[in-house]
Amino acid sequence: MCKIPGNYYKMTNTKFWSRRQCLFVAAAVFISSLRVSCTTTIEEQDGSVTCDVPSVESMDSTSVTCHFPEDVSQTKRDFYVSFYKDEKSEEAVDIMACLWLLGKISCIVSPGYKFTGNISHKASLEIPQASLRHAGRYACQISNINANDIKPCEFKIKLVNKTMCFVPSVSLMAQTLLTCYFPEDFNKTKTNVAVYHNKGGDTDITTPG
Repeated sequence: MCKIPGNYYKMTNTKFWSRRQCLFVAAAVFISSLRVSCTTTIEEQDGSVTCDVPSVESMDSTSVTCHFPEDVSQTKRDFYVSFYKDEKSEEAVDIMACLWLLGKISCIVSPGYKFTGNISHKASLEIPQASLRHAGRYACQISNINANDIKPCEFKIKLVNKTMCFVPSVSLMAQTLLTCYFPEDFNKTKTNVAVYHNKGGDTDITTPG
């Protein structure tokens, strides 16, 4: 009598099977068990959503690339890219939101960014002309993901011996913030720094010895 592992033996009358049939079914059961084992291994892999964005000089192009633990074009889960202006900021702004509607993806992208629509285990959001307003932290996420599985990445402008400042435009009498980026760490170099405002709209920064 055939000895087939698992419930296959209980569910099948193997009394009149030939040896070849027994070997064939046993092999099929073994392969099936391997597939289950592989599926379990994949599911137990890290489910984090990560990203990376190469640093470039001002006005050069770069991209925020999201890395997903699954092929989103198959699972059709909504996904987003959020932006935090600095490391301390907890307020995020969604710069891209992609939703699946009737099996097709539809994305809303903020000005200054471009998305080709290509999506699989990763998706890239292009920054055609990077500037200081793009500098900060980015985070990618998919719907129904644990917040602990979201791993942000940071984008910095390469200053190349330059000092640059950025002031967001606001309405009259509203509060804003002047942020300056330096090619060195003043905490280490102990260099003095001063910021001057010209009426013409330019900001001069000097670093006395």
